[in-house]
Amino acid sequence: MTYKEKDDKSNLAMYRASRNWLVPYLLLILRNWTLHGYDIMIRLAEFGINTVDHGTVYRTLRQLEKDGHVSSSWENSQSGPSRRIYSITDSGKALLDTWLETMTFYQGLVNNFIDFYQETVTGDFFGSRVRRKKEPQPKEREDNSTHGQKKDDI
Repeated sequence: MTYKEKDDKSNLAMYRASRNWLVPYLLLILRNWTLHGYDIMIRLAEFGINTVDHGTVYRTLRQLEKDGHVSSSWENSQSGPSRRIYSITDSGKALLDTWLETMTFYQGLVNNFIDFYQETVTGDFFGSRVRRKKEPQPKEREDNSTHGQKKDDI
């Protein structure tokens, strides 16, 4: 695999990850600000979501509006064309809360994975935040042929 192919695959993975995070970030941004599309994209870039196509952002905003999670209105501008301003609805706030619960769950899974990985790489099985139960040690097995008799008696 060439360096360019590896870089292209990395960019593709980052793009897909950015798209998957788009909805919760849009909702979070709109929970804090009422903005038009260009300002939303600036906020997304500040959060590291800067590989998403502008058309994808607007399509996602329209879908969120269709689903009742976002509302929009037109703002007339004296210095330019009218702009659509987006804001979050109560339904959008509820969806954002659901995203938070889901992300918190996955954060625990990711933390467990990282801890386990670091334990296996470093061999430090006791320094992790994740404490696994010790495997039960097998009990010594009695020899059934003597049926509990002392070895001296056999």
